Amino acid sequence: MSNLKEYFKKHQIMVFLVMTFLISWTFWGIIYASYKGILSSNIYDRYFTIFFMLGAFMPSVMSIIVNGCFYGRKGIKALLKKLTIWKVRPFFYIVVLLFTPVLYYIPLFICNITGAGYKLPSNISNPVMILLNFLLVIPFGGPLMEELGWRGFVLPRLQSKLNPGFSSLILGIIWACWHLPLFFIPGTSQYRVPFVIFIIQCIGTAMLYTWVYNQTDGSLLLPILLHASWNCTAGVLFLNCLNIFNYFVKHSRYTAVFIIMCLIVTLAIIFDMNRKSSNKVKFST
Repeated sequence: MSNLKEYFKKHQIMVFLVMTFLISWTFWGIIYASYKGILSSNIYDRYFTIFFMLGAFMPSVMSIIVNGCFYGRKGIKALLKKLTIWKVRPFFYIVVLLFTPVLYYIPLFICNITGAGYKLPSNISNPVMILLNFLLVIPFGGPLMEELGWRGFVLPRLQSKLNPGFSSLILGIIWACWHLPLFFIPGTSQYRVPFVIFIIQCIGTAMLYTWVYNQTDGSLLLPILLHASWNCTAGVLFLNCLNIFNYFVKHSRYTAVFIIMCLIVTLAIIFDMNRKSSNKVKFST
């Protein structure tokens, strides 16, 4: 029995991913089966939000459980302590809160000064409503549901073996694949969005999240705020991922500028991470 536990302890990422994917996909699979009529349609009609949330919380929940299984209270405490790392350079608060709005609005500005006349399909303009949306997104819109798992558990363990760039690449693919069932379930943000586009987005944003995580000494608060800003901005401006995709297809000039900006930022981050390859937060017990 002890040998089996040691084996699993050596393969913690595998244990975490198997459990996270299995349970998340089970909950989301129930929604899908209900939508398709395989199970009672009442599940999809009445309990969609409950089953969706149960699946969405699994990365963070499983990171706590797996840490507890292998390292006890000490492991859980070390993980949760990362949520309290807030004394970082003010520059990083500016980055995590404003990067996403800037990413969407600068291409709009560039296109419009060249005569395009584009507008973003903003749904909310009231600052109070935007702030409320942001605060609600943190616990219920992805950040707190996921970041203890992706950045808190997987990333430092990957960085113990790989450089930040490769760690981000692998994590970005894992992160995207975890969302896969949602692309087939009406009512989710990812429904009918091309999955390949989503993978590319996850890899690119994973690079940014890794950079922020390493530059802030392993803070989970900053990636959570970045995740919240990303999801809140997308929700306020476009409502869901499909609307973003359709907007990009319709406005080719905007899309070209947006892609160029993303490439410049990503290359700059990769260069900085390689230049400071020793500046990475690794897993330690």
